[in-house]
Amino acid sequence: MDNFKIYTIRCLTNMHVGNGDASYTLIDNQVQRDVITGFPTINSSSLKGSLRNFLDPKKEKSKAIKHIFGHKEDGIGNYKIFPGMLLSIPVRSNVKPFFRATCPRIVKDLLEFIENFQSEKECIQDIGSLKADLKKFEEEADKNKNVIWILKDFNSDIDEAMENLTVEEIDTKLIKEISFKNEEKIKEIFGESLILIDDNNFSEIVDRLPVIARNKLDNGESENLWYEEVVPRETRFYFGVVLGKQYQSEFEKIKGKEPVQIGGNATIGYGYCDIKSI
Repeated sequence: MDNFKIYTIRCLTNMHVGNGDASYTLIDNQVQRDVITGFPTINSSSLKGSLRNFLDPKKEKSKAIKHIFGHKEDGIGNYKIFPGMLLSIPVRSNVKPFFRATCPRIVKDLLEFIENFQSEKECIQDIGSLKADLKKFEEEADKNKNVIWILKDFNSDIDEAMENLTVEEIDTKLIKEISFKNEEKIKEIFGESLILIDDNNFSEIVDRLPVIARNKLDNGESENLWYEEVVPRETRFYFGVVLGKQYQSEFEKIKGKEPVQIGGNATIGYGYCDIKSI
């Protein structure tokens, strides 16, 4: 597909992109999740609205904005924006403040997404080297469900990590090394200090996201206490965009030095992100 690009999102602060559904659990406001995997996600409508607000903060509705995102008078936009899918999420450790965790399901979905929409050949070539490693990992994961795979040479403290790594809420002592051919590209996409965890254990991690108590004040007095689920800072997502033929330089401003705010609660510092293209 022509003009197809993939971007990464790095959360600089905690993020809350609410699902908008009524909740009957202890958590009042839950985040959006993928309907198949249950992993945190950013729906296309939410992501599109955030990007539009960033590029058009004063609601001037220029020709470029109308062309990119659409307008009720001009019809749908010429840019197709896909949802933000999870790449990695931070997990705490006794070796360093945190590692970034991912799983085979995420890597497989990323590879299929790239191939389905025929991204740049260079991108496919770089990430495609994961296929053999992923296949090897899946075979081993079937035999050893509680293995944590830590990427060799990604961390300067690899020797210590191999002996002492304990990821919060994962009951395992078996650590193994795994290496990739294009380590720098993987590092650029998923982030530093990356570990691979089997799908089931990874699902348990993302099922228990941080929950923050929020309080509504009326004349300085507490009126209502509620609990809100957040995606922690340093989490990474990716999303694809089919660019239109016009105003590509205008859209590329999302990669600027100023962070893009995604989701709610901007006034308390939620959802500020750094966006880059793969």
